[in-house]
Amino acid sequence: DASRLEGTFLGLGFDTEVYHNRTAAQILTIAEQAAKRDYSQSDCFIFVLLSHGDERDIIYGADQ
Repeated sequence: DASRLEGTFLGLGFDTEVYHNRTAAQILTIAEQAAKRDYSQSDCFIFVLLSHGDERDIIYGADQ
């Protein structure tokens, strides 16, 4: 799934960053850093989070 998404967005001209198997703390840090960036010269920003979860709407990091 991640490879296909990256290929799709690269094909559309997006810059991509892919992170694999991150802990919950690392996921939060990545999201916080992304939120602080200057996107004023960008047309859009897309943040995709792929994870295994369950019916309780919980996102699992590599440490769970």
